[in-house]
Amino acid sequence: MKIYTLALTLLIALKGFSQDFNQEFNTLNTYKACLLKGDKTLIEDFISNDFRLGVYQAPMATNFFRNFIDNVGKPNTIYWDAIVEDNGQRRCTVHYVYGDKEEVSNVVFSADGKLLYSDYLDTKGFNLNRYEESKKIATFPFVYDRGSIILKAKLNDSDKVLNMLFDTGADGLALKADLQEAMNVKITEERKVFVPGGEMTVNFSAGNTLSLGDFTLKNQNMVMFPKIKQGIDGIIGGSNFFRNYITEVNFERHEIVLYSFGENDFFDDYNATTFRYSEGVPTIPISINSEGNTFESEFILDAGAGYQAIMFGSGTKLQDEDLIIKSMTPLYNSFNTSVGHQTPVQIGLVDSISFAGLTFKDATFALESYEEGRHKGHNVLGSIGIQFLRRFNWVIDLNTYKFYTRMNTKTMLPLDFVIDNYLIGFVNNVLVVKRNLSTEQGTDASESDPLKLWDRIISIEGTSAKELNDTLISKLQQKETLKFQVSRRGQSLEVVL
Repeated sequence: MKIYTLALTLLIALKGFSQDFNQEFNTLNTYKACLLKGDKTLIEDFISNDFRLGVYQAPMATNFFRNFIDNVGKPNTIYWDAIVEDNGQRRCTVHYVYGDKEEVSNVVFSADGKLLYSDYLDTKGFNLNRYEESKKIATFPFVYDRGSIILKAKLNDSDKVLNMLFDTGADGLALKADLQEAMNVKITEERKVFVPGGEMTVNFSAGNTLSLGDFTLKNQNMVMFPKIKQGIDGIIGGSNFFRNYITEVNFERHEIVLYSFGENDFFDDYNATTFRYSEGVPTIPISINSEGNTFESEFILDAGAGYQAIMFGSGTKLQDEDLIIKSMTPLYNSFNTSVGHQTPVQIGLVDSISFAGLTFKDATFALESYEEGRHKGHNVLGSIGIQFLRRFNWVIDLNTYKFYTRMNTKTMLPLDFVIDNYLIGFVNNVLVVKRNLSTEQGTDASESDPLKLWDRIISIEGTSAKELNDTLISKLQQKETLKFQVSRRGQSLEVVL
């Protein structure tokens, strides 16, 4: 009976097979040979560049596949039904036979006909079921303060409440080194990590427990950093959530919501963009446009970075750096700071920056020059910072590899803008003077300057700060003189530029 069923199924598969599915058919045969023979050398022949295993993507997923071959029992045989196309995606049902038992699940192909993912590998290797009903797991609040998403957390058995930076540009936990003893953190080894300033050696700890209200993350790995942003005790990398949950960051409600992986319609009214996860952090395509020139790249989503967008030296190396600089309106020179490491950057205005179906006009862009000693070994090309990410609600779903976005009407305040020699922008919804552009670093100023750094701007030409929009700002920038009402150290002043 089993032989007859097998023959009939193969006949159906061949009838359904067409010339268009040649690559898919080759993929299935090599996939079958790989699993039945336990031959890891075949893996690279049939997986796609975007191959996924569990929530991971090649090259990490490829290494996990090799481990899978070594550690998971082999079926007696494998056969499949006809390859079909469904909603633009090619897939087929595959049967894995173990004696008198049979397991049935899907294989999904990439656009070039290679293996994108296998439900069999996901279930056996990572206990991931893409088709369960997704459910809400946890909700906890965050505080947005001066460019940082702050989560209140406890570590191990300590009662101390920590201010933890939620950083989607990091792939794990970090703690300030001087808190190590108080938090009962046991160092297990030293490790080397990459940061924007280069490579550094840090202490590493395994088996930690992090609590966010009633929600707990157990068996967490963590590194000790000598310096972290002032007022911050540690870092919670986005992947601490992403690897196990659909993660929603909602700026209207100032909360993070975690959902189990699976099918849902929670974000049907969001814009969806496919992202990559090859470096352990989400990356998406980005386009920088200015002076008729377009620069395409792939940046990480970095909620821990305080700027709008930056191209790291590793990304600059792949571009025409001189052309990028000529295309920007120069503003000032500064430094990109990460856990105590500083790298010089040039800040300028570009016509627009676009990603995930969103376009931001007259955006500030930071450019870091390539230097062999600092950037050798860096694979991250750049990052999209919190000044963009706070302007919409967004969701990371490693089940579907979709980045969902929806504009947040409550935080649609204008981006930073320039009037005369000053960079002006909103900090915690307060309009302030951020930079004096007549100086190289933008932070120096003399007593004779009419506007001072961090002056709070109440109104410009009688228009209150919160009534400003891009159209009004453009009109104000065209005027020869402007009257500002500002608050400086509690004193109300009128300033004319």
